[in-house]
Amino acid sequence: MGSITSEMLPQAVDLLALDLPEALALRAVLELYQVRVNLFTVGRGTDVLSALNGDAPHLVISAHGDRQGFVLSELDPEEVPDHAFYGHLTPVSVRTQPALRGRVVIATACDSGSPTFVEAFLDAGAAAYVAPVGAPTDAIFFLVHLYYGLVWGQTLPGAVQWARAHDIGDSRLFRLFKR
Repeated sequence: MGSITSEMLPQAVDLLALDLPEALALRAVLELYQVRVNLFTVGRGTDVLSALNGDAPHLVISAHGDRQGFVLSELDPEEVPDHAFYGHLTPVSVRTQPALRGRVVIATACDSGSPTFVEAFLDAGAAAYVAPVGAPTDAIFFLVHLYYGLVWGQTLPGAVQWARAHDIGDSRLFRLFKR
């Protein structure tokens, strides 16, 4: 593949891998597009904090979700007594993370596009938040289409719209939220 020069494509992405197979697939695609990927696998609460406090312009949270939030099943209970997100990353714990300043946050977890999560990420300083309003079964296809759109120079709103339109599956569940 030739040199990618799109101004819309971020030079780096922080990737919080709570769903490891999905995260590894996205990592491969992004690296093909010449994006530096900072992969954060999770074993301790500080690993989640490291990803949330990263400095890449995009933060992708590849995860499973339930009614309580992003599932953090891999955390060791003895490693997180002083962290507010043992078991789940919730809207309350997101609001306490001011390091999202100006970043684009993209989440794949079921129902992570709920109003409480949207407000939490935007309140924490995210410039934009992209997440599903339902339970997608093929979020990786949305992510691939989204970043492909950015590779070819689309703006974030344009790439979200394009990704939603180019998949006959669950990609239509994803929405872009901004203030």
